[in-house]
Amino acid sequence: MWVHVFDQKIIGRVGSTPRKRQFQTGFVPRWPLAYRAYNLMLGLMVLVALAPLMAGFALVLRLTQGPDVLLRAQRVGQGQRPFTLYRFATVEVDQSNKRLRPTALGLYLNQTGFVALPQLLNVIKGDMNIIGPLPVRAAIAQIETARDPHYACRFAVKPGLISHTDVVMSPTTGQRVKAKLTYQLCHTAVNLPVEFALMLRIAGAYLRETIRVMRPGVTPSGYLAEARRRAQDLHLELETPQGRYPVYALAKGLLMTPHVVTGGPGHLTFAVGPGNRKAKILLSRLSYLQGQTVFQYDAVDDNSAHLVSRYLRNETLLKPGRPTWRRPRLSDLQYEIALHEAEHLVPVDRERR
Repeated sequence: MWVHVFDQKIIGRVGSTPRKRQFQTGFVPRWPLAYRAYNLMLGLMVLVALAPLMAGFALVLRLTQGPDVLLRAQRVGQGQRPFTLYRFATVEVDQSNKRLRPTALGLYLNQTGFVALPQLLNVIKGDMNIIGPLPVRAAIAQIETARDPHYACRFAVKPGLISHTDVVMSPTTGQRVKAKLTYQLCHTAVNLPVEFALMLRIAGAYLRETIRVMRPGVTPSGYLAEARRRAQDLHLELETPQGRYPVYALAKGLLMTPHVVTGGPGHLTFAVGPGNRKAKILLSRLSYLQGQTVFQYDAVDDNSAHLVSRYLRNETLLKPGRPTWRRPRLSDLQYEIALHEAEHLVPVDRERR
């Protein structure tokens, strides 16, 4: 998929990976008038389909936080022309300390992405496209253009209601990595069938996110089972100066290995598509639990932070697929053997840990 191509071309390739390919779709329309008609028609269809839902959100916001249902903000678009951006107002003024605070519905709209639905009006007006770089404020555009001359390439196309950086990267991904992806897409032509298929994937992802927000939390036993399944699906291995070890379970910010490993710098190697990726991390040992060493891990650079947030912590909207190649999974017996070997190589005082 194209999301794996981004990691190959921008982040770099490790291990056995496929040949380089170009993105299948970008931001530059081959026929601007036809692309404008396509966005207008699609924007009208989606607006009509979602009008009852948007009206319901507007009514609840009107009753709970006053008449200001829509937030109007100034942004710059194609050719750095200013326009008014619409979105649902999701904050209210706290009269006690005069600060803005999000409402309960506002938090839900932000988590599910429904807060941006009024931007369909911008698509219909011609200020934006459905897919494109995110619109920015004029002050931000001026600062970033002075810092990076390539930043201005985003103003050669219209901004978008949805951006690739929104769906394949987490909010914590560094701006340098996001700028590299945006720069490449601003020099890649639009492929309408691929773009439409991408929209369907994004719509399904938003639907799953909406269900996830309303669903109760996972039980601890189910959480551990999911952490173990993720580690084995990714064929995750930990590399340290002491050696290379299999990872037993992977959770957000935590990993478990049956070997006794000291903290410090290391690498996490994992399978993505038909190849491997490697993220630089810093390990901090937390505890020794049920024969497993538990570590907290953090990325040490922007590229590794993207790989960790997307593939290991699963923090992006579009989730990565499972590896297309398979390595035999480690059975419980193999983990017990690995643990037994580690215990005999390095004696461990469990009570003290």
